[in-house]
Amino acid sequence: MKQDLLVSVIVPIYNQDKYLNKSIPSVLNQTYSNLDIVLVNDGSTDSSIDIIREYANQDSRIQIVEKENGGLVDATLAGIEASKGELLCFLDPDDFLGHNYIKILTEGFTENCDFVAAGFYYENKGVLTPYVLKEDRFYTKEELLSARDTFLFEGNDPVISNRFFISRWNKMYRSSLIKRVAERFSECRSISLGEDTLFTYLMLNFASGGKTISKPNSYFYNVGNQNSMMKSGQYKTQLVKSRTAFEKLLELTKRFNSSASQAYALYFFLLEGVITKVQTMEKDEAKNLYYQLKCDNEYSLAKRLMINKSRSLKAIVKGVFGTTKILPYVKKIIFLLCNAKKYLSFWLKKCLKRGPIRATRLVKFQIDRDNAFKDINKKLPILEKRIYPILKQFLGENTIFKNSPIEKNVFVFWWEGFDNAPEIVKSCLNSVKKHHDECNVITIDKFNYAKYTDIDSRIIKDFEKDKISVQTFSDILRFNLLKNNGGMWIDSTIFFSSKFNLLEELKEKSFTSLEFSTSRDFLKYEDVECSWSGFFIASRKSGLFVRAVDEIFKQYYLKHQTYSTYFFIDAVLMICKKYGLDDCVLNKTLKTAGSMFALASLLEQQYDGDVVEIIKSVPQKLRWNCDKVNRQNTFYGWVLSRE
Repeated sequence: MKQDLLVSVIVPIYNQDKYLNKSIPSVLNQTYSNLDIVLVNDGSTDSSIDIIREYANQDSRIQIVEKENGGLVDATLAGIEASKGELLCFLDPDDFLGHNYIKILTEGFTENCDFVAAGFYYENKGVLTPYVLKEDRFYTKEELLSARDTFLFEGNDPVISNRFFISRWNKMYRSSLIKRVAERFSECRSISLGEDTLFTYLMLNFASGGKTISKPNSYFYNVGNQNSMMKSGQYKTQLVKSRTAFEKLLELTKRFNSSASQAYALYFFLLEGVITKVQTMEKDEAKNLYYQLKCDNEYSLAKRLMINKSRSLKAIVKGVFGTTKILPYVKKIIFLLCNAKKYLSFWLKKCLKRGPIRATRLVKFQIDRDNAFKDINKKLPILEKRIYPILKQFLGENTIFKNSPIEKNVFVFWWEGFDNAPEIVKSCLNSVKKHHDECNVITIDKFNYAKYTDIDSRIIKDFEKDKISVQTFSDILRFNLLKNNGGMWIDSTIFFSSKFNLLEELKEKSFTSLEFSTSRDFLKYEDVECSWSGFFIASRKSGLFVRAVDEIFKQYYLKHQTYSTYFFIDAVLMICKKYGLDDCVLNKTLKTAGSMFALASLLEQQYDGDVVEIIKSVPQKLRWNCDKVNRQNTFYGWVLSRE
């Protein structure tokens, strides 16, 4: 396919100002530059139109289509009508593209091809999950017509088929094909659920040939923006929308003389989307939904078709009985039974080395870790009552900068010593040294930590008896190190692919950390949100904040002989933020786009340079226990190969 063809990128927009400064630049920065960018403002009431106009003033490739609100189908049709390109693709405004996304799709076209579909990435609060299409293959017109009967559900597991995938946006099309699709798609303006399935069905009817590329292209589909809550009474509206989409697809299958099975599959998947949200509904509404679906003959037929009768029942039962007092205890018993084998194996292994009493303590730490998220939310009010009297002595004071210098130290900790560390930990350490060459990088282990710290001897003694977990001890260690020495603490599993000097943030504050796009969702308490990542922090030497946290660790343990929860450090930071410790320093952490966990979710996947471009601006938090991952052409191999 010639590289000078004009490609139209259609972006239908309704009240998405939160995402446009990421999605629109991802189109503007494509390596394929011959673009016609159609931004359709579908009657937005937020600041979307102002953002759109600002970008249009900067780039002549952008054309704006303004219209009254008519829904996604109407906005899509308006964009198609305004498009000028010989090829055409779509971008939802809360998603974004890698630099080579359009280039890869255009290169996939051949003369007898009307569309090219490719895999993509799910992006869920910074975690990237690749979605791979079934195979690399060219389809003739006859094969595409046959595929209409299985494009959504292929009759095996009750999951959406990955042959083409049902979305508009993982494909590029000839505009001549889309003009034909648009004529029929215009009949679907009343549809507001399942629109993409109808679009793809029509496309398969009219295409003369198509191609699938199995590996993910760099389309990042933001599932974190999907509405996961079901408001009171809303399920009734969703049921009506599901029924409308089902009836429209059923009508189309009759008109084009294809199997009705895909209409029933659509109905099943749409209703499953309603049912999985049943946990947020009132008990009476869950019962009403149960009886309504029980009387729905089409849904019953759809369930039989999908060979699945259990998932829906489980979800509704959970919605009906989820508020009973006995269920939490049942869940706890089931959790312990399901993990009994794992805990027993862990206990036996530790018992041989440390004896039964210490092994039992280590098992308890493991159980606490598995229950950490629920545990901290339950215990925060109790922890606040215990921590506040310790914290109170530091409130109302601020760090005096002239007495707290910025030191260029970087501390990296691995208890057994880095000579015995996993390969990925060694690679992370090398990346720290490479990108912090102006700093004094100090490796900390069990042999030398006492040289840099003054941790209370009673805490050290109990740690050596396994009364304190190594995870909690590392939290104690990092704040004590920064109190005594100043500088940065970088977890041993943080990987840098570019410079990122957190010390520069200390010019006007005593302490800092990273607040990336997903960290604030980690923990909330009353009206306070998380604004830190405890594994990458920096502090002035003897700053008030680190002195206070160090003192809390000391006094709390000496009084209570436990740290109460696996996420004790995050509870401490949450309470410090609530009370505005050290000039509200946790309100001033460095805000960064992206997530520190994107690379960790991809280590076993095939290496993709476009994805590296997306994540390289933010340090990446990896996991140490992945030495058995395949190195050949994977992200894991790429990490190990970096000097």
